Amino acid sequence: MKYAPKDGKRCLKYLFTGAALKAIIYYAQIKELYGRNLRKTNPPVARTMVTKELVAPGKPR
Repeated sequence: MKYAPKDGKRCLKYLFTGAALKAIIYYAQIKELYGRNLRKTNPPVARTMVTKELVAPGKPR
């Protein structure tokens, strides 16, 4: 079996993206953030921006 050092990061990204999708649906503040990002970019990029905000809130980008 070949060692894949980045496999854990891939799994975490998948889980955090799923959490971001649920947050976009159920939380008004996150939905507003997603809408602002969506006006500037395309949907996958806007979702990634929401995911990064959930992981590290308030961190300047």
